[in-house]
Amino acid sequence: MSGKPRLLYLDNLALDNNAAEFKSEAPLRRGCEPHGIVLDYRPLGQPHYGGIVERITSTVMKMIHNELPRTTFSNSEQHGEYVSEKMAALMLRELERWLALAVGTYHGSVHNGLL
Repeated sequence: MSGKPRLLYLDNLALDNNAAEFKSEAPLRRGCEPHGIVLDYRPLGQPHYGGIVERITSTVMKMIHNELPRTTFSNSEQHGEYVSEKMAALMLRELERWLALAVGTYHGSVHNGLL
């Protein structure tokens, strides 16, 4: 959990106009190239390629909602008039520490798929 990644494996969002910024050559690729980070996209029409990412995202979100104070809303539409900045309960350093501990706990645990 240190250093730069060599590869970013991304959803292939070519068909999703709302997420075109992730597929564009501009900000992401320009930021990665000077650091030797390669971008790769999962194949179109093969959602099983994203299973690992989908699983870890789901697991992390469950951990966040179960363990962190004042976590709310699963999507931005539910957000409404809620003022996140005012209701925040953790400083960035505290969140970073929690995340590092959560990753360590997750990687140190036995997963059902491995039994």
